[in-house]
Amino acid sequence: MNLRITDAPIDSADKVVVVFTGVTVQAEDGQRVEYEYEEPREIDLLSLQGQTTESLLEEVELEAGDYEWIRLHVAAETGVTDSYIEVDGAQHDLRIPSGAQTGLKLVNGFTIEEDQTSNYTIDFDLRQSIVHNPQGYKLKPTLRLVADDDTGTVDGSVDGGLITAECSGAIYVYAGVDITPGDLGGEEVQPLTTKLVDTDATGVTEFEYELAFMAAGEYTLAFTCEADLDDPEADDTLEWLATHSVTVTAGGSATVDF
Repeated sequence: MNLRITDAPIDSADKVVVVFTGVTVQAEDGQRVEYEYEEPREIDLLSLQGQTTESLLEEVELEAGDYEWIRLHVAAETGVTDSYIEVDGAQHDLRIPSGAQTGLKLVNGFTIEEDQTSNYTIDFDLRQSIVHNPQGYKLKPTLRLVADDDTGTVDGSVDGGLITAECSGAIYVYAGVDITPGDLGGEEVQPLTTKLVDTDATGVTEFEYELAFMAAGEYTLAFTCEADLDDPEADDTLEWLATHSVTVTAGGSATVDF
């Protein structure tokens, strides 16, 4: 098995460094396999954009069969220099509730095929995961696990005519077609992932984006200029400027222009 990690970015931070110390996988038959790193690995998740990834497990041998979950071991103790977030040049502790004890758990079933190399990627959506309150910065992880062979990409552009003044642009992705978009903290419909669109450039008529590691299936994409108003712990009302449906095929690339 090869296991890698990638990220959907957040607009309010310069760095988001998480210290990983190992990985545990749980088989359906109860067998648990634990891998501890010889040295902790500091990974700046903001550096993993688009199709850029970082390895968590490389060519490890597992029994063929079905597995129930993956747990990422992290170092995130309050008051200790380990995982942190950097905002406007200032470094802050990044707390992960019970992170030191339980890590980051993905309750996603996956399969290891016999006599084959299984490649999986964890998509870490920081915009849905970072919570800022008077107590500091907290990581409430939103993770999804995808089999690389079953994924495709979606790319395209956003017409400059949709970009409003001081636009904080983002593409929101929902499973299924003709989905009515919801915000990060919505009670009914929440996005699978999001992708920021850089709308700061002047004189640009089209703004490009790319969504990588999308599992094969049907999706609704929505564009808003109010991403900065979206609190992952509140039910916000955003203005959606355009929506489109798209079908992603394994190994394929789809184009959706707004």
